[in-house]
Amino acid sequence: MKLLFLVIVILCGVQYSVQEPLEGDDTSIMDCVMNAADELGLDRIQGGAEWLIELRFTVEDLVNGRRRCQEMTNDRLRDACMITWRAQVLIEAARLASDLRTITNDEDAQQFYNDFLACFGVEPSPDDPPYPPVE
Repeated sequence: MKLLFLVIVILCGVQYSVQEPLEGDDTSIMDCVMNAADELGLDRIQGGAEWLIELRFTVEDLVNGRRRCQEMTNDRLRDACMITWRAQVLIEAARLASDLRTITNDEDAQQFYNDFLACFGVEPSPDDPPYPPVE
């Protein structure tokens, strides 16, 4: 009986470990952002490869920051951390899109900005600074 229970536990553990990643997990965020960048064809544009490398490092930093926030056990600290993280996502989206404007055009930069925020599940509010910045 104990052996049967052990086999069931092992099989359930294996099944759980090979399930598809959850929506919004680290891998799906990276895939989403890189797919949005791939649509722009930046690997064929001068300066595009460097921008893609910077993008990958930025996404990794943001994903790690989100993970640190989610691991906090205190609700107030977690909420404060997520507010700060959201602001960081908005800042990085604007920075990357501004850099992208120098490589491609305004339309591609605006589309990437929107896609980047969507990948992280961040919707800009009316209180957030607009992108592109108003001159």
